[in-house]
Amino acid sequence: MSIKQLEPVILFDANMFIIEGDRPILVDCGTGFNVDKNITAILDILDGRKLQAIVLTHRHFDHVGGAAAISKATGATLYAGEEDAVPLRAGDSKSTLGTDFGGSIPPMDVRGLKDGDVLDTGSHSLEVLATPGHTIGSISLYERASKTIICGDTLFVNGVGRYD
Repeated sequence: MSIKQLEPVILFDANMFIIEGDRPILVDCGTGFNVDKNITAILDILDGRKLQAIVLTHRHFDHVGGAAAISKATGATLYAGEEDAVPLRAGDSKSTLGTDFGGSIPPMDVRGLKDGDVLDTGSHSLEVLATPGHTIGSISLYERASKTIICGDTLFVNGVGRYD
């Protein structure tokens, strides 16, 4: 499976990944601070292809702060786990931790995903796995053929992600 990682613009931007295919998918969007640099990097990687979707692994600001702007710039549909999509639709900067990061989020048009849904890039089928714990609506994307999982903050390099 071909995945491109975008370099974080600032220290606490979340990892952002583009899953390649005929219909590429971006996973997570960083804080949105300096979002123009992220949009430029995304468009450079896409090299003329259209971004099909943006999948948010959970609702925290360091993963969703740039989502509305990136969706607008690329025309990509936004997705998140249904329980986390609710505060994103409302623009709830408190429960998304936007206020903790010194930012805010606008209300977003986000489609909800549930366990077992499948997203298709044309080259890869990504199964949505509900992985609540970090947030109630945390999701992971699993590609069975390569046994690859993208899990946001559900799992960190040194162990289990925060679940408080």
